[in-house]
Amino acid sequence: MAQARNLVMDEVFTHPLGPLPWALSTPDGLLRKTNKAALAAGLLKNVQFNDSVPKENIGTVIDGMSLVQIINEDRSLFGQVANNILGMALREGAMSNRIDVVFDSYNELSIKSSERLLRGEVAGHQLCGSITSQQIVRQWGNFLAYENIKTSLISFLVHEWKSEANTRRLEGKVLYSNFGEKCYKIADGVFEEVPLLKCEQEEADGRLLLHAFHAAQEGYPFVLICLDDTDVLIMALAVTKHVNSRLLIKMGTRNRTKVVDVNKVAASAGHGVCQALIGLHAFTGCDTASSNEDDWSDEDEDDEFSGDEDD
Repeated sequence: MAQARNLVMDEVFTHPLGPLPWALSTPDGLLRKTNKAALAAGLLKNVQFNDSVPKENIGTVIDGMSLVQIINEDRSLFGQVANNILGMALREGAMSNRIDVVFDSYNELSIKSSERLLRGEVAGHQLCGSITSQQIVRQWGNFLAYENIKTSLISFLVHEWKSEANTRRLEGKVLYSNFGEKCYKIADGVFEEVPLLKCEQEEADGRLLLHAFHAAQEGYPFVLICLDDTDVLIMALAVTKHVNSRLLIKMGTRNRTKVVDVNKVAASAGHGVCQALIGLHAFTGCDTASSNEDDWSDEDEDDEFSGDEDD
């Protein structure tokens, strides 16, 4: 064809060979994503992990949807589901006087819609009415595929946890949990909104750090974030200088866990890199933006990128 049409192939190959540039999209038109875990591995390769967390004066911040995804509650009552998830949170924060369970928000019009569709989540209007404690769970996996149902579930969990039976299980601990934009403080005889923790962000990632900052302001010298997620690590590195507590992140699997001291990682990487990474990651690791397929392996060697420690 090149000979028949007298094409200059060098010029042809300067243009995309498909509807979208291959560097930014997959052949089927989806956003090309980076392996975000590789960034976390690079940051942590020279850092020694902690074997355990402090035994006292620690606040624990947990990703609520990770607890929901772990359990399989087919044929259980929703009341038992709420009890089981609260029990998991209490075990995770066994050494803590404060436990924060932070959930995602699900808006009908959302920048996250395309990413959630790839995960198999459905934004349709399958209505189930309000959830009650005596309802039976059917097909738990399919149940969680609907965003509006997950919204109903989160609302049910938060309001179920304020019951007298569940607040007694706290044994003096304070529980913070959110539904939508609002966050509530739950304790024995206490159920009140916390205006300082009101947040419009959909993803729990940023809200986890908001809760960690709030715990630090309340005087907790250590704050443990329970979520193995590169986004959370990058954001934590960017804000650790402004948090008056040691930030810890619990990573790994149920059988093989490791505790990362974010302050040590920040000291190893340098303040300039930590501040620059948050901007770089917004382009290369965002779920709603294509990333260039090229390797960004030289950023830590670039003086202009890393900046001066005092910048």
